[in-house]
Amino acid sequence: LFFIISKSLQLFFLLLGPTLFAGIGKLNGTYSVLAKQLSNISGGDERRTCLILFLSSALLSMMGLGTIAAPVILLPLLLEVAKEEDLPELLVILLSISGCIAGGLSLWAPTGSIGRALALQIGVESYSSIFVASFFTFSLYAFFLFISFGGLKLKRKPPKPAEPMILNSKQFLTIMVAFGVITAILGFKLDIGLSAFVGAALLLLCKAADESKAIANVPWSTLLLVSGVSVLLYVFKANG
Repeated sequence: LFFIISKSLQLFFLLLGPTLFAGIGKLNGTYSVLAKQLSNISGGDERRTCLILFLSSALLSMMGLGTIAAPVILLPLLLEVAKEEDLPELLVILLSISGCIAGGLSLWAPTGSIGRALALQIGVESYSSIFVASFFTFSLYAFFLFISFGGLKLKRKPPKPAEPMILNSKQFLTIMVAFGVITAILGFKLDIGLSAFVGAALLLLCKAADESKAIANVPWSTLLLVSGVSVLLYVFKANG
């Protein structure tokens, strides 16, 4: 019972840290500024924007954030990009999640480490072929979703005038702390949830966002639902 509860709490804090951190970035406008800069890269081509969103999700997941933390951190930013570029939000969400799953079996990602251990248990030594096959499969899946959810209807618009990235003190602090959190996770292999939670706490202490709004912005019911389902899965596994 203690093992099941500890695993459930571990998952809860893994989701809570990135969710709280992402909520702060959204509240103080950091994500809006970054979304405009990402929109400048696409040059008005909505299809190219979708490709950038998929590849950025896959890259961050592959580098170590994995399939759980990467969507939590990225989706608020990518939804701001969707708003800026007038893209279908459902399409952006599906492409981002597909990208995170495509990169999730990387050896640097937590899910990839689990996948390699399971592969070794069944006698598969060439794990790289599994990762390549997974990445290719979910890339095809993302392409299918792109077609099914209106990607072919997207057009190339006249590019918007490029705006310089002007940050206020709160937004600059948010970006610096975000770099620190990502460096702690990818460079020093620190716990994802704890690193993001410490970063969020530092931002709140520095008044980078309203504390009450940031806490209220956390989807507590969703976090409890996911954690509760994980408890049931561990119970089912324990009972064979």
